[in-house]
Amino acid sequence: MIKILKNERGIALAVLTMLIAILASMTGAALLFSRVDLMISGNFKRGTGALYAADAGVGVALNQLSGNLTSSRTAIQVTDLGNGYTYRSGTIADGSPQELIHTGFKSAPGYSMGVGTGYNPGGYIFHTYEIHITGNGPMTSAREIEAMGQFGPVPN
Repeated sequence: MIKILKNERGIALAVLTMLIAILASMTGAALLFSRVDLMISGNFKRGTGALYAADAGVGVALNQLSGNLTSSRTAIQVTDLGNGYTYRSGTIADGSPQELIHTGFKSAPGYSMGVGTGYNPGGYIFHTYEIHITGNGPMTSAREIEAMGQFGPVPN
């Protein structure tokens, strides 16, 4: 038996087999990590797209505000931006378009002009609104923006 242990025949094959196994496991780990990185970057891309879609909806909602409370509160229907991205008014949990919320009136100093400059004895106010917009993207990505908007001055 001592004679067999001193024999070095086949050691190169054993070392090479272990080296190939180590390199194969390192290659597998690298492929796994690159796949995970691709999934993370894809999720980030879709989430960012949904956020930009919601931001576009906020712009539409702010442009909708006026002195007319009825038209200002109108729900923003699902609007397709292409490539699977949409926006609508309402929260993620709502599931369907919801009206903008009129939270009240606010008066501000400096808007009580004197006679001859469009003087309004009742003063001027600003309508304030709470705006919830949800942007959706591919693979169920969704982002919600909550904003406050004001329209005015309007005569009281």
